Amino acid sequence: MGPLLREEAFNGRDCYVVESLPLNPESASRSKLISWIDKERFVPIKVEFYNKSSKELDRTAVSDNITLVNEIWTPLNVTMTTHSTGHKTILIIKQVKYNVPMNPGYFSTNFLKTGRVSK
Repeated sequence: MGPLLREEAFNGRDCYVVESLPLNPESASRSKLISWIDKERFVPIKVEFYNKSSKELDRTAVSDNITLVNEIWTPLNVTMTTHSTGHKTILIIKQVKYNVPMNPGYFSTNFLKTGRVSK
């Protein structure tokens, strides 16, 4: 995370507003992110994504319905808005599980290509 820009409220929550810059701007998909981090729960509740070439605000993600799941604050709703078109995508998370053992085969090139775990 980058430098603290300011502190301000968003959606009734006190937040730290921080800027994140890519380590390698040439290979990055964005020029920067500006995030509103809930001071109490340390969850990003708003993130602005800036266009790599124009440096203008491109998209905004807003999280809400932040719920404590297994001792972890978790946003269950995220709305992403594309500013050039006004299009919105809403992600509603219905089930969350943390610390579940997973087969390492899911994280292989073969699984990405075939959708199957190697034996």
